[in-house]
Amino acid sequence: MKNLQIHNPRFITYQDTQFTIDVLGGVDTTSVERMICTLRISYADYPPFRTTLDLYNDSQSDGLIRDLCDKWELRFSDCAKSIHGMVLQLESYRFECLRYPNQQGLEEPILSEDQKAKALACLSSKQLLLNIQQDFQSIGIPKDDENALILFLAMASRNLNRPLSVLCTGTGSYHYPLIQKLMACLPESQKSIHTHMSENALYYFEQHQVEGKVLVVEDLDWTTKMLKPLMALQNTGRLIKTQASKNKDGLLYATTFDFRTKLCLIAYSEESSKAPLSELPFLKLNLGLSPAQEKELLHYERQSRAGTINHQSSQEAYQNLRALLQCLPNQSIRNPYAPLLELPKELEDNHRALLIFLDFIEVVTFFFQHQREQKVDPETGEVYLETEPEDIALAIELLSNSLFKAREGISTPARKLLEWIQTWEGNSGEKGFTAIDIRKEKMVHPRTLNRYLKELCYFNYLSIVGGNKYKGGYRYRLSDFQSASHPGAETEAHIKALMQRVQDFQKSRKNKNLKEAEEGTVSKGRGTVGQKALSKPQARTGPKKVSGTVQKREKLKAKTDEG
Repeated sequence: MKNLQIHNPRFITYQDTQFTIDVLGGVDTTSVERMICTLRISYADYPPFRTTLDLYNDSQSDGLIRDLCDKWELRFSDCAKSIHGMVLQLESYRFECLRYPNQQGLEEPILSEDQKAKALACLSSKQLLLNIQQDFQSIGIPKDDENALILFLAMASRNLNRPLSVLCTGTGSYHYPLIQKLMACLPESQKSIHTHMSENALYYFEQHQVEGKVLVVEDLDWTTKMLKPLMALQNTGRLIKTQASKNKDGLLYATTFDFRTKLCLIAYSEESSKAPLSELPFLKLNLGLSPAQEKELLHYERQSRAGTINHQSSQEAYQNLRALLQCLPNQSIRNPYAPLLELPKELEDNHRALLIFLDFIEVVTFFFQHQREQKVDPETGEVYLETEPEDIALAIELLSNSLFKAREGISTPARKLLEWIQTWEGNSGEKGFTAIDIRKEKMVHPRTLNRYLKELCYFNYLSIVGGNKYKGGYRYRLSDFQSASHPGAETEAHIKALMQRVQDFQKSRKNKNLKEAEEGTVSKGRGTVGQKALSKPQARTGPKKVSGTVQKREKLKAKTDEG
């Protein structure tokens, strides 16, 4: 393809000693049986010649060559040589696009030896999470933001056989800068960002557009038609859609779209009551900030506008985070503690929560792969990493505010309001309050506050003790419900017992391995002594063996005596 210049997939130029031919609109890579192109052919100082034809059609190609010969008075052989040479190079270009579809995107940047060594040293360090949080602060993410760390782990899981997908909700605008800053840690070849996605868009994706990438949707429609394809793709890794179409003669025929990939989705959307949230096989995060984190974020924004932020340190932080994600190859994960992991029955949709919990534990083990010992299966020869109790403890710590407490009945904002009411009532000493009393102390919209109060009353965390709906509003009081003072106490106790079982099982495994090692050493020593004993000559304990000649003489003597 020495004469072919690819400006972009929609504009290609072929130039030889005679013609300059621009292929407007590029070459169609879906219809391999034909090559319909729009050509703009320039020769010398003549006006360009434009036409649309199928270059695989002999009559149309010959007609083009004859038209060029008649128009510009050229030799037929020279024109045919140029046109057929262009067709051959366009055909080679299309075959290359079909054979290597991943090369159509941007290439993954290659780390230098220093960057790779620094990233591997960081991944092997016990201060890995602390270093990541320091880099987060350098790029403007507030300190101790668990949601940012969970999203970063989900981005790292894109190479796993079962990646982690996260759906983010919330009412503020913090999600936009958070997702943009985290996506800046990934190269362009490892992410696919979409502001909006329709319900049928997934069926028309190519595998190389999603495979091994993070699919980011900044505005996701939480409708049943949109979520069902995502659910099917997350559970089975495959989407199959068959629809009726018409050919050029008006006859109906069936068209099947088969899309297979491993989905690593990070999406944001406003909460909607129409969506079946309890059925989604995704981890749901509420992107909210504490007052201290919000103050820190605003302080960073003010410093950024004032020009006092060290942009060099920010760029170094982005490079460090990008290098960490690139130094995590795919690994096989095994969790020997999985049979012990039983979640509380009080959680809503216990089965789905357990699957998300197990997937997240594997993601944590995968992220700490440089701190884990690789093991080999003696039967299959497979190399794998084994989950440690530290991975389970970290997964529980990170998911404590999203997976476990979110399914105690009340939503995260309502639970935060309940905790605030408990603290405020304890400090003020008042028994009972109204919505106006809360609004005097806390900035919250009246309708939002009424929705949270109604939710807390529905789950018996609050009780109405007086007041009127139309005159000053109802008067509320903390109820004597068992979980009112300590929401999720039963869940916390169950998690503690779970971790105790994991630690006991780890000790029993270590003791078992030590005993097997000791028995193997003793048996090996015994086997050596036995072999030495067998090598010595042993004394004969049985009757002596009599030769054949002596036996014959005794038989002849016996016959002679009888005779």
